[in-house]
Amino acid sequence: MKNIDKKLDELVEHVTKPNPEMGGMPMCPFARIGLDKGEVEFVKHGKNTLVVAEGYIKNYPPHKKLVLCVTDSKEFTSKQLDEFCEKWQDFAIEQDLYLYPSHPDDSEGYIAGLTHGNPGLAMILIQTLSDLNQKATWLQNKTNYYSYWDKGYYDRIVGERLKHDKDLTKPNRI
Repeated sequence: MKNIDKKLDELVEHVTKPNPEMGGMPMCPFARIGLDKGEVEFVKHGKNTLVVAEGYIKNYPPHKKLVLCVTDSKEFTSKQLDEFCEKWQDFAIEQDLYLYPSHPDDSEGYIAGLTHGNPGLAMILIQTLSDLNQKATWLQNKTNYYSYWDKGYYDRIVGERLKHDKDLTKPNRI
């Protein structure tokens, strides 16, 4: 697990540091806030990662905004992670959750020419859908964050998720 912890530290550093390529914004603008508030949980279970992720989808902790179920990328292929998310996405959406797979073999994870920063982890990201959509809408309306995204990547990540938004009119909880 020491190797996984080191890779998670690298990931957190990558997504929270300001990037000159993005006008000084970090890759994940709300990551530091969520980490500091205890809203992010890292779950490490090796070959059982997908079983554990399924359990979190069925019984999501109410005080979390993001749960990352992680293991070494050698445990699962990018295709296996994609298939898991496809299988569980509709159920997750019914629970106000959204699933993202992340694997270092995913070559489509670039923003402003920067990689998604996955340092060798197979991950299922489970996020609160309504909170995620509210934050995305705020970023869209108040910043130029998405101008750094390739249109195809934006459509795949944000556009697809926003199709499942139930209520973008709720007050922003940031």
